[in-house]
Amino acid sequence: MLLTLQYLQSLFGVKNTAEQLGEILTSHGLEVERIWSMQPDHQLDVVRVQNQLSSDLYEGLLENGATIKFKTSSTLVTNQRYVVCLMNHQWELATPAYLGWSTLVTPLIVPEEQTAQQAWSLSDTLIELSITPNRGDCLSYLGIARELALAERQFFDHQRFFDQWEQRYPVRWKAQTDAQAVVDNTMCTSYALAQVQFNAPLPTPFWLECFLIKHGIASKHPVVDMTNYLMLVFGQPTHAFDRARIKYPLSVQHYPSSDKKLTLLTGKTVTLSAPTAVIAHHDDIYALAGLMGAQEGSVDQSTRSVLIESACFVPKAVRSMRFVGLTTDASARFERGVDRHYQQQMLRLLCGLIQSLDASVECFEPKIFERDVTPAVHIQLTQHDINKLIGAPIDIKQTQEIIKALGGSHDGVNIAWNAPSWRYDLSLKQDVIEEVVRLYGLDRLPFTLSRQKQTPIALKTHIDPWIRLGFNEVVTYSFISKRHADLFTAKPLIELSNPMTQDMAVMRPSLWPSLLSVAALNARFGERGVQLVEHAPIYGEHLADRQRFVVAALLMIEKHQRAWHINKKTTQTDFYEVKGLLEQLLAQHSDLEFEKTVHYPGLHPQLQMCIKVKGEVKGVFGQLHPVLSHQEEWPMSWLIECDADLMEKDAIKTFKHFSRMPKISRDLALIVPQSISVMSIIKFIENNQSQALQSVQVFDYYKGDHVAEGFISLGVELVFQHPTKTLEEVEIGRYVQDILSKLKHEYDVILRD
Repeated sequence: MLLTLQYLQSLFGVKNTAEQLGEILTSHGLEVERIWSMQPDHQLDVVRVQNQLSSDLYEGLLENGATIKFKTSSTLVTNQRYVVCLMNHQWELATPAYLGWSTLVTPLIVPEEQTAQQAWSLSDTLIELSITPNRGDCLSYLGIARELALAERQFFDHQRFFDQWEQRYPVRWKAQTDAQAVVDNTMCTSYALAQVQFNAPLPTPFWLECFLIKHGIASKHPVVDMTNYLMLVFGQPTHAFDRARIKYPLSVQHYPSSDKKLTLLTGKTVTLSAPTAVIAHHDDIYALAGLMGAQEGSVDQSTRSVLIESACFVPKAVRSMRFVGLTTDASARFERGVDRHYQQQMLRLLCGLIQSLDASVECFEPKIFERDVTPAVHIQLTQHDINKLIGAPIDIKQTQEIIKALGGSHDGVNIAWNAPSWRYDLSLKQDVIEEVVRLYGLDRLPFTLSRQKQTPIALKTHIDPWIRLGFNEVVTYSFISKRHADLFTAKPLIELSNPMTQDMAVMRPSLWPSLLSVAALNARFGERGVQLVEHAPIYGEHLADRQRFVVAALLMIEKHQRAWHINKKTTQTDFYEVKGLLEQLLAQHSDLEFEKTVHYPGLHPQLQMCIKVKGEVKGVFGQLHPVLSHQEEWPMSWLIECDADLMEKDAIKTFKHFSRMPKISRDLALIVPQSISVMSIIKFIENNQSQALQSVQVFDYYKGDHVAEGFISLGVELVFQHPTKTLEEVEIGRYVQDILSKLKHEYDVILRD
């Protein structure tokens, strides 16, 4: 973004020098690319064109009466005065590109009775800024003036400034515009139209042409020039249509993907090969919303009635048109977000400016067709919140001044603030704290921050048990492609507003896609049997705070082993190995259960189980669906994901004295309803055990002949061993009968004949 120091001073009364301004904006996080004087190093003069000698050679008179010849590829007007520059003893026509202001090659005109210095204010200073994507509000003189006011700890009264401009450029309305429009509020949250009408060509004042050229914009049409002026000063893009060349009602809509071709104002023809946000009347398209107008409906020198649009297009809708291959000053602002509350007021200011060019211009009052009613985000926090997050106390008086300058209130303890409509990047109390620190000055914070006594987040404790079992820890990106995310969840995703690439468009709802990508990379290099683990957050709109920490693991099913005692070089990890691994890792949870499920997309429907603790689902494991393995070229793997709190403490291994008494086993053949899980039977027996029952093992599972339909035969081995005495047959029989009685009562389980 280009701005000049003199315009900033004249428009907003800024007193800072260029160097001071650069220091302030840099400290506020706005990158100052370059500051340079507009005064060229070479001699300038003014020439009055006398004759055109050839297609690129002109003859003219300098101010001292000397006749010169100079070359230019531009078309000049006879008797018009232009700026020329003496370079290597040869006169050249001066242009913004020649003087190093911008890339424009527009000739610099000089009005009568003025010097080049006076006409173009060559003592002015140009400032080039690089604005980060979250600070679209700074893409205007108004935004920079707000930042400078904050540096002085002064509140910039937005509405008062607008009122002053309306008083300076009053407008006389003839009537309300007869414009008609239908607006899709999913792509445009605020939309207004006004109309101006004139009987003769409007003059383009020199001050306006001079302003635009200094900012790298060529003059096109008086109304269009005013819309560009308004955009640079206030940050609100507007668009002008030739009223005679369009039809009502205008429709602000999504145009479906088609092979329709559209010729833009630049002369470029594009094909609408993707859904596109447009301004249209049925199939007549007049503009790509927020990007650029079409030649159909555009204004030219014959235009006498202009319809002016002021809108707040949704950033995502404008970004979706990047397939066109164009970016404009307007799209850069809409993609970052413009002030959503001042569209109608911008049209009033614009009509007043246009009427100031010619009092005979008829202005028709704006009509708003869609109004953004999103309430301001109200944020509450305390001074303690600020100090705690920063890690060091900052002066309360300074904080109060900053909060007051931002438009909030601070009573010494509590802070209340409503995020303004032009700051889309502020919605959390952490955002306000960041804003306070930004304005306070990062360089003023102490080098050594005090550490609050907080519970440390020891990430390693969650994955140490996995590493001891041969897993390798990985760290992957939080962003994945939407296509991969949809493979593993049907729940709402958190999509990025401005992703770097389509492969990083959403916040990951699962760690599995990233782990599978790592495993696939290893497999391509011949590494089989890879075991990976990661402890990290996953994200989703349905989660508390929109994120949850989990531990996820991957075990390739096929693994290569080479040893003297192994016959096959390739073996496979089966379901029971994975289940046994989890039982070992989660041994500290005595109420651990596994239950079959079919609710997890991306996993084989017959090979997935949820992990339960105290009856609550805390994770899942299963085999990657074979279709996804083939489709995405991922290696077949077992996938595990569980809440991080399951791994917060490792299983504590303690020594327990073994009994010297003899073990006695009893085998039971149970008839169990098929609807009852085997795990439920085992857990029930273990939870109702006596001191003597040491273990419960399933050794047989059968259904078929001699077993009633809907039932299974389950062979269970009960191992008894008392710690201090030898068990007698009567005691064991009593234990067994007690267990059978309880099973009959709870599950209708009986002993097989």
